[in-house]
Parts: sequence; C-alpha cells; structure tokens
Amino acid sequence: MAKSLKKYYSSSEVATLLGIDIGTLYYWERSYNILPERSSTQRRRYTPRQVEQLRTVYYLVKEKGLKGEAVKRVLSDNAVVPAEERKAEVLAALKRADKTVGELMQQLKRFYRAKMVKE
Repeated sequence: MAKSLKKYYSSSEVATLLGIDIGTLYYWERSYNILPERSSTQRRRYTPRQVEQLRTVYYLVKEKGLKGEAVKRVLSDNAVVPAEERKAEVLAALKRADKTVGELMQQLKRFYRAKMVKE
C-alpha cells in the first residue's frame, strides 16, 4: 500500500476514488464490517487501511465477480489484494479488449470490402 498523506478520507472522497456511489459504499461498509470512525459532527472518516479494504472489496466484487460470503472470507483473512495484482488483472483485461476490438475492426473492414464489391 502506498503511503498516504491523508490521515482520513470522507465518504464522498472514498466513493470518488472507487468510482461507486455513496449508497454502494455504505452497503459495503455494513456488509463487510468496514466501519469508519466518526468525527465530532458524526461524519464518517475512513483510514487509508479502510480505503484499501474497500478497494479490495471493489476488486473482488466488480473484477472477480465474488459475492457476499466469498468476499467476507477474503476480508476475514485480513487480506488486502495488492495494487500490483489489481493492476495486472486490469491490464490483462485491457489487452483482451484491445484484441477483441482489433478482431471486430478486421471483420468490419471485410464486411465493407465485400459490400463495395457487390455494388
């Protein structure tokens, strides 16, 4: 985990960092027992460790397709999926998508060539 300059993050900051809405953040918070501290005005304050746990939840749910109990098991092991592993998986997915787009482009070119020959 990279060193953070911030001691705490607000709900809106965490939601923006993860690219999720506040409702999803609060749902994950309750479901996976990642309970932030509260400020004197009762606003949620997430530590950098909790942000990393929520990044792990995001990765497990959105990228790996895991559901409730499976995610809880990973988190109960006090695990945080390293950023390097998340990045490697995202890069692999992007490479697959790039290959698929390239194949689709080739198919479109063949289609248009065939159409031009018929006309």
